Amino acid sequence: DEVENYFVCVLSQVPGKGHRVLFTPRRVVCQNTLTLGIRQAQVNLRVPHTGDPTGTVAFAANLVAEMTRATEKVEAYFEAMAKTAVDDEGVETILRSAFPEPPMPAKVRLFQSLSAQQLAVMKGGHLNQAIMDAEGAMESWVVATDRVRQIRDGARVLYAKFNSEHPHLSRTVWAAYNACTETSDWREGRGDVDHSAVFGPRSQEKVRAFKAALDLTTGFSSN
Repeated sequence: DEVENYFVCVLSQVPGKGHRVLFTPRRVVCQNTLTLGIRQAQVNLRVPHTGDPTGTVAFAANLVAEMTRATEKVEAYFEAMAKTAVDDEGVETILRSAFPEPPMPAKVRLFQSLSAQQLAVMKGGHLNQAIMDAEGAMESWVVATDRVRQIRDGARVLYAKFNSEHPHLSRTVWAAYNACTETSDWREGRGDVDHSAVFGPRSQEKVRAFKAALDLTTGFSSN
């Protein structure tokens, strides 16, 4: 879908607040949309009440131009993803990158590394506590690992659905990447929705998926 961005100037007559220059995807038509626009702005620059604010405004204009060029670059990446076929192994590579299994807890690895002599020295209360700590950490790790595998299964379902609904993009890197981003943005269990998807852990899922997808895309590399 096409996303439009808006260059917004907010003039303030309140002493000490100054004006604002925004570059935002939110079309501002009222106070509520202004609040949303400020929250979602890619550029949010304050222009103080000084005699010559032209330098600050010029800086904002140059920054917007740079962001526009960056957007065009990302669009080229997406176009290449849509033209690059991917096999099942490639899809799994993207899924594992976006949704990696958690590492085994240090307490479990430490307990497993103990020799028989070390265990003998630890007999009694210290050994029992170490066993309990390792078991508790292992249980939490198993739950977290199962959760990641369920998330991957959900992404595979979305990938298959995307292939059937968009045959001209079927089995491409873009289809696999899209399945990951949709999984991150819309699966249940989120706390603060916007924060998680844009700045939080789920945003990192999308970053990892993008890097893995780009590495599989003809002519591009995330390195």
